[in-house]
Amino acid sequence: MHNRYYSTRVDHDDYNEVDRLKTIVDDIMVVHQEDEYEPPNPSAQHFYDKLNAAQRPLWPGCNNHTELSLALRMMSIKSDYNMSQSCFDEVAQLMKEACPPNNVVPSNFSEAKKLVKKTWSKCHENRLCSNGCMLYFKDDEFLEKCKFCDAPRWQPSKSNKGNHKKISFAKIHYFPLIPRLQRLYASRSSAKHMRWHHVNRREEGVMCHPSDGEA
Repeated sequence: MHNRYYSTRVDHDDYNEVDRLKTIVDDIMVVHQEDEYEPPNPSAQHFYDKLNAAQRPLWPGCNNHTELSLALRMMSIKSDYNMSQSCFDEVAQLMKEACPPNNVVPSNFSEAKKLVKKTWSKCHENRLCSNGCMLYFKDDEFLEKCKFCDAPRWQPSKSNKGNHKKISFAKIHYFPLIPRLQRLYASRSSAKHMRWHHVNRREEGVMCHPSDGEA
């Protein structure tokens, strides 16, 4: 399975992924320690706790990777080189055996994927017309074909059983906007860029940026 959702390929000569992840966690914690009047809501606190817990070193004294950074790198390699799941499992098991005892190296694809998904927004999916005419929402639950082009919604079944699982011709996957915006505001380094259009006002009557306009 090709997992482009987890592709995080970076140039490791100019970029230290472990330091970056640690900086994000430390930055978030400092912001909320300084803010005595508005603690994070339960949803945000749950995310912070998961992110912080994933920063465990692979074994005592390991400074190169954390549990999360290794899982991210492994998933990135799988995506970049279209590695099969069975191959991923074999490599992960070998890495776990080669590392010191009591390590937290993911032992298979399922463990790595589960760890990465904990710190990501949940991916949603919608079925859509094979010709791209419409999306099928809850109100369209009983529709068997497109409202506009009459294209069938479901692929023909290869089974003669009446209780077979229906397979849509096409699906679209997306990450909800609100959780993504919340995470951008959670870190001080990204929050200042999100607020720039409001705090960086220019001279009255002079339009230097679209945010200066009435619209």
